Amino acid sequence: MTQTASLQLPESLRQALDPREDVICALSPELRFLYCNPAWDRFALANQGELAMSGRVLGTNLLEVVGDLLGNFYRNMFAAVASSGKTFDFDYECSSADCFRLFTMHAMPLKEPGGFLVVHSLRVEEAHSREAESPDLEHYRDASGVVVMCSHCRRTRQAKEPQRWDWVPAYLKDRSLNVSHGLCNICLAYYYPEYTRTSTAKT
Repeated sequence: MTQTASLQLPESLRQALDPREDVICALSPELRFLYCNPAWDRFALANQGELAMSGRVLGTNLLEVVGDLLGNFYRNMFAAVASSGKTFDFDYECSSADCFRLFTMHAMPLKEPGGFLVVHSLRVEEAHSREAESPDLEHYRDASGVVVMCSHCRRTRQAKEPQRWDWVPAYLKDRSLNVSHGLCNICLAYYYPEYTRTSTAKT
């Protein structure tokens, strides 16, 4: 599947993307992964993201691996790119246990074979100013044994106080945790204000 999906891109484009240090993927018009460059796999391996390696995601629909909120965001974003034919740029945080990281995502239409090219460019990377001590895991593990982290800032949600999200970098390195992802209230309001307004209006 990896070889077939990669060959759907023009060879000249694939050769241009393979050496790039930016994390890049190509999606079909239906938002299925067609291609991931080597930097995609390097980033996944460096961030405990073995399940996101290209060999696993090629052929998968992006909307099947993100939550409802992000699914709505991506669906609307790519629809706007397809209808306008213009690039969409979006800044987001994706920090690690050791570093604050800010990326820009460039989503652009692909003329051949159709679909979209998505380039994630690192803009800022710097050490965290301080590191919190690792508190009691039972404050963060829910009744099902799941620890929920914010997809953007990587803070961890308290199980008994779900509106509270704490910076616990040790959990980003702990491979034994059963981790799920969500969005903390700050990142939700900052990055996706239109969805915050919609949710508020419905309650």
